Amino acid sequence: MRADPGATIPAPPLPPVASDVKTPPEPASPTPVRLVPRVETPELTWDPRWRRVSAGEMVGAGLFAAAALPFAIIPPLGSSYNTRSGFDESARNALRLGTPDALLHFHAAVVFDAAGQADRARDEIGTVLAGNPWFSARYHDQALALAQKLGVTR
Repeated sequence: MRADPGATIPAPPLPPVASDVKTPPEPASPTPVRLVPRVETPELTWDPRWRRVSAGEMVGAGLFAAAALPFAIIPPLGSSYNTRSGFDESARNALRLGTPDALLHFHAAVVFDAAGQADRARDEIGTVLAGNPWFSARYHDQALALAQKLGVTR
């Protein structure tokens, strides 16, 4: 079937004009819902019976803060936390005296392992596993993982 060269093709229908489109009705304004009953509170004002801060007290508080600030910022000299493996002196003394506290030995093993002292960490985790492998429900799995990492058997 051949198309007639002189035939015209009908045009598609035009889109609707603005006057043909029906607009939806305006929604009704929502009714406000109050979940908490409104309580009228009195306006907050300064009670004249209360004493106000004087200028001298403000200056004194400022001087005190300025004097205390360096103590908060600068660490004390000779702090026990500046030791080589990060342990404080009381923990070192407890380990030196042979404490039976397995949790302290476990934490010592973790610190020594983090400090790169594998032989000391191996000794401490060995002490934990030999004494009481269930020393802590919280740290038991970590202790076994550290022992495996260090090559310590029960």
